[in-house]
Amino acid sequence: MRIISGKWKGKTLPAFIPEEVRPTSDRAREVIFSIIENHTDIHGLRIADICAGTGALGFEFLSRGAEHCTFFEKSAKAEKSLQSNAEYLDIPKEQFTIVRGDIRKTLLTNTTQPYDIIITDPPYAELLINPLLRVIAKNFLIKENGLCITEHAIREVAIVGEEWKLLSQKTIGETIIDFFQFVTKR
Repeated sequence: MRIISGKWKGKTLPAFIPEEVRPTSDRAREVIFSIIENHTDIHGLRIADICAGTGALGFEFLSRGAEHCTFFEKSAKAEKSLQSNAEYLDIPKEQFTIVRGDIRKTLLTNTTQPYDIIITDPPYAELLINPLLRVIAKNFLIKENGLCITEHAIREVAIVGEEWKLLSQKTIGETIIDFFQFVTKR
């Protein structure tokens, strides 16, 4: 796993990848950031990386100038990997937070301000995209017009309400990447 762009461009994340983690491929990350950068400037934004795994997506945001990233992860092994990668990149503690536990529960107890961008890449077998999108919208965890990027298996379809506007959708092999904009005001 390497950082594609920004201040840590080319650095390979050294931490062990737990067997329960399926890292986002370099190709998928290139597609994700190409589309994001067409919609918004990342500099100074607050990011949530849900089902973070190794943290490659969140670290990529930080490398490109995001202000803060909150990594949500249920695996204790992945949490250790996240911490090791953050230490390797020498990221100041005020730029990231790691929240470990059941994803839906930890999202509900998250008391920070809404995020500018949320990216979620849950285990494909758990079919969590729709439940996560509902929790995010219902609890206003994302700012008005914020971006939510979902990565999921081709067999899972994101079924969204009027609070989400689909901006783009890309298929890479057996993976679908959806780019939603949150359009409901409080």
